[in-house]
Amino acid sequence: MTGRRWARGVVLGAVLGLLGPTAAAQDAPWLAGEPDPLRGPTLPFTAVEAAPVRDGAWRLLLTTSMWNHWKHSNEILAVHRSAWPERLPLTEADLAATEQRFPGRDLYWIDLEGSRTELVAIRGLPGGFSVSVRVPWLDHDSPASDGFVERYHVITGLGRQARDLFPRGEAHVYVAGDRGRIASLSGLDSAGLGDVSIAVAAPLGSWLGGVQRGFVAVEAPTGAAGTLRGSGGWDVGARAFSTWSWRRVELRLGAGYTRPSDSGTLLGAPRGELWHTALGFEAALGTRTRAVLTATYQRSPFASIAGGDIGHPALLLRYGLAHTTRRGVSLGLELGQDLRYGGVGVAPDTTLQLTLATSPH
Repeated sequence: MTGRRWARGVVLGAVLGLLGPTAAAQDAPWLAGEPDPLRGPTLPFTAVEAAPVRDGAWRLLLTTSMWNHWKHSNEILAVHRSAWPERLPLTEADLAATEQRFPGRDLYWIDLEGSRTELVAIRGLPGGFSVSVRVPWLDHDSPASDGFVERYHVITGLGRQARDLFPRGEAHVYVAGDRGRIASLSGLDSAGLGDVSIAVAAPLGSWLGGVQRGFVAVEAPTGAAGTLRGSGGWDVGARAFSTWSWRRVELRLGAGYTRPSDSGTLLGAPRGELWHTALGFEAALGTRTRAVLTATYQRSPFASIAGGDIGHPALLLRYGLAHTTRRGVSLGLELGQDLRYGGVGVAPDTTLQLTLATSPH
């Protein structure tokens, strides 16, 4: 992770920390960010917009999500290894040779590092309603985390997974299916504003001993089209969440649907409708600290162009700690990793997410 990225997070975090005095203590938010770069150009699946905020009050959240994403088809690896057994980059010649040698197969190569930093401002309205705006900043500047992840895999016995055959710090997205093709081997290293979204949330009732809330959101094409920062099209989505609370434990369920506009693309490829689900569990470790565990299961953003692993839904496990200070500022730290079993698609190998939340008077 670069010093520039950490410096930005520290500065923005200090701004939130100095916004006091704050309201009563609140737990760090659930599903506060989207740590998957492949879902960055589309309305993200988050839950903070649905959190209740009293009439006339504000809630501000800052989230920085960082990731290292390394996934590939064995067919591409075999072709590249036979031709270039050194740390040489993946080329169009590699892709063409693989497609010729393995016709009709779903092929993919994903090598991404970066971060998504976003500020969410929520305003409480009468009747339990609220309105919010989300402003993301995406940074795909190829930080030096490849070497760290490679060493971690060696130490833990996971192996290098062919990382030693390619240069570090590359940014590639390649998918070839029977309904489309993406080949972005350059030009993905960039930073800038992402697609901004606005949401309206409302209470949905109290059923089966739980409390339900939901929201509808619209995302505008403010990010650069044709990149991992924006789609060039409008998105609409709906999300619903239910929470069951006991003395020291909370259980949460979530579901969502996203309809991308036909005018937008994912790196030039058509996008399809997306569905999202989540299961969360929190346990109190003290009066102000909680352990957090969340699993998200979402339709692949490549499902409209390819099947196989790359087109299957992805399962991402996120776990960490949430702490609320005496000033009412919530702090969250989450690690994440993909879980790949039969029929489960691709998500980032490793993620790190930092969250700050406060409710100034």
